[in-house]
Amino acid sequence: MERMRRRDDISEAIRSAFVNAVGPEILGRIREAAELARTRVKPDYRDDLRPARLIGELRRILARICVDALQPDLIILDEFQRFADLLHDHDETQAPEKAAAAELARALFSYSDNCGNSARLLLLSATPYRMLSRSTDDPEQGDHYADFLRTMRFLFGDQEGAARAEELKRELVAFRRTLQSLPDAHTAARDSRDRVQTILRQVIARTERVRLTEDGNSLILEHRPKLAIDPDDLREAKAVARVARLVDAPGLVEYWKSAPYLLNFMRDYKLRKKLQETKLSPTAELKQAVREAQRFMITKEQVEGYEAIPPRNARMRVLQETALLDQLERELWLPPSRPSFGSRGLRPRRLFLRLVDGSRGHCRTPFSRGKPQDGND
Repeated sequence: MERMRRRDDISEAIRSAFVNAVGPEILGRIREAAELARTRVKPDYRDDLRPARLIGELRRILARICVDALQPDLIILDEFQRFADLLHDHDETQAPEKAAAAELARALFSYSDNCGNSARLLLLSATPYRMLSRSTDDPEQGDHYADFLRTMRFLFGDQEGAARAEELKRELVAFRRTLQSLPDAHTAARDSRDRVQTILRQVIARTERVRLTEDGNSLILEHRPKLAIDPDDLREAKAVARVARLVDAPGLVEYWKSAPYLLNFMRDYKLRKKLQETKLSPTAELKQAVREAQRFMITKEQVEGYEAIPPRNARMRVLQETALLDQLERELWLPPSRPSFGSRGLRPRRLFLRLVDGSRGHCRTPFSRGKPQDGND
């Protein structure tokens, strides 16, 4: 405790609360366990003196204190199916660690301050519960229907969870019966469906996949800029195509449309492999073709000298113009798209380009010697 008091990087409030919470009973057991460890080579600990248990108790005490000190307003669990054990009760005798973790999680989820303001909980998941279980599945993997109702019980909270989950269960049974009576029970099925939806919408907001939406835009405004091809783009295509033809690696049109400087960046593609195979004994025509293509390659000097490198590709130019709008490359940090005060920052953008050249690049020519200079990754 004295060593802990000397630490300056621990909150004084947390430190004091922890010291006060670790009472004489726990300290006595710690001293007794320490004495056994000091005097015996293989100490035979009682169950309440086991080091793992003592450490677990201390961690739980500290965790509860940290929850109180955290004072959360909003708690977000992304991919919360990974934390399913935290959402449900566990038998402390059968799974003490899971029970302790779930107890701590409930303390966090149910936090409220002195004014009665409760923390809000947002759970994000595409698979919040098991989608389907069959009679042939391992029983330990759980039942999808029971898992669904258990998740709903948690979402409705400690006070109403059990009652609302039971109500939902009754409505689902009724809905199933009306479906079995179709088409005669069409009106009753719609009413039953609406009651189920009303219950679920109180705790669930579902976002459909884009292809299932009516217009397919997913609230995104798509802008397709016009691509302009420069004369140097075509000159590079001609030069690289000549090299590719001489090493029997044709079919570069899609790569050329996607990215510039192909001889730099096509490290693991057929063209690059063919060049490596012929570098010890290239033909005179191939040497001449590579020399003519070197003007369309990035050099080591350009990289080390931080020189401006022309895009040399229609899509790359559009990407540069879009991503570096408002001279974004000169910013030390990314300005907020919706600042809390002051002038409005950058508009949020999400770029989707069909780039097929994703290999690592380097700045040596195909027939140079020595280790590649991986400066362009």
